[in-house]
Amino acid sequence: AAWSLSAPADELLRWAVANLQGGSFAVAHLFPPASAAGLSGRQMPIRSVELFFYELPGVEALHYGFGWFNEQYRGQTLVHHGGTITGFRSLIGFLPAQNLAFVVLTNKDRTQATTALGYLLCDWAFGYTEAVPPLPEDDSAWGERVLAFASVQKARV
Repeated sequence: AAWSLSAPADELLRWAVANLQGGSFAVAHLFPPASAAGLSGRQMPIRSVELFFYELPGVEALHYGFGWFNEQYRGQTLVHHGGTITGFRSLIGFLPAQNLAFVVLTNKDRTQATTALGYLLCDWAFGYTEAVPPLPEDDSAWGERVLAFASVQKARV
């Protein structure tokens, strides 16, 4: 996970759920709701090309809080943060309106699979059950989008 946070997948998911639930997990209050709002709130607007080398279809209004990225994906709020360390890549995120948290982990650092799987999970949470959920500007599958990005990125190196 981000900034060399090292923990099993179930503990990372608990962390995401605690942030989703305003600083609480089960019956424990880990941090105040105001802190949770600051962590995932829209503190600083950023352009997607500052975060990625490409524009992601369906992503709008990208911001950074005090630890989480906050964006509009398909008109819904998605809060997330990923990380990479030699040999591993991760994405932790949550969808407040759907009360859903997720963790994507890979044992490969040079992959965009976490991005593709994260957005695919969001698509499923939003009710897109088709194998290829349509987007107004791009109707290809997330896997195809990531492969196209990888080709462009590889050509730049």
